Amino acid sequence: MIWSPARGFCFVHVSKTGGTSVEAAYIPHVRFGDVILAALPDGIDRWYGRTLAVGKHTPARRLRLLAGRATWERTLSVAVLRDPVERMVSFYRWIQSYDHPGERERELHGIKDFGAFAEKVCTFFLHQADMVTDPRSGEVIVTHLIPFRRLSEGWGGVAARLGIEAALPHVNASSTRIAVEVSPAARAMLERVFARDAALHAAAERDFAPLAAMGERAA
Repeated sequence: MIWSPARGFCFVHVSKTGGTSVEAAYIPHVRFGDVILAALPDGIDRWYGRTLAVGKHTPARRLRLLAGRATWERTLSVAVLRDPVERMVSFYRWIQSYDHPGERERELHGIKDFGAFAEKVCTFFLHQADMVTDPRSGEVIVTHLIPFRRLSEGWGGVAARLGIEAALPHVNASSTRIAVEVSPAARAMLERVFARDAALHAAAERDFAPLAAMGERAA
C-alpha cells in the first residue's frame, strides 16, 4: 500500500497482482510524509497495523475511512486486478516456490493438488472486489483500475501523471517453472467463488485506458 498526501496518490495493493513491483518502482521517489506498507516484520508496518489496523493489503474502504471522503475523492487511487484463476495459480506457484516461515504458508506448501489447494485458499483469500468497492453500494471507489496483463503500460501512465520516471521492476514473481494443472472442477469453483472479481476484471480489461501526464490527453 502506498499513501502519498504530497502527490495526492494512493496505491491499493491487491495480493498477487504485481503490487510489490509497483511499490519497488515508487520507493526511489518517496516524499516526506509518504507511507509505504509492505508487510515488513517490524518498524512502521507493525505500528500502523497495531494503531490504525492498516497494512500491505488494506481495502480502499478502510483507507477512505481514515483519510476522509473529501480527501479520498481528491486522491488518485490505483489498483491492479487479475483474472481470478490466474491469480490463484500465481499464489500456488509462490507458495510452492520455497519454504515459508508462516504457519499457514507451511500448511499450504504441503498441499500439492491444485484443486485441494484452491479450495482451502478460497476460505480466506481476499476478494479483489472487496478491496476496491464500497461494501454497502458495491460501487467501485478506486479511481483507476489496471488489468494485470497491461500493468507495465498502466503503471507507466500513473508514473507520468505523478511526474516521475519510475521503471517497473519484476519482483516477488511466482515461478512459472512450477507446473499447475487446473481441472475443470477447480476452474468452475474459482469462477463461482470469485464471480464478482471476474466481472470487475473483465470490466477493467474492457474500459482500461492508460493515464496521461497532467496537461496531456490520454491516447
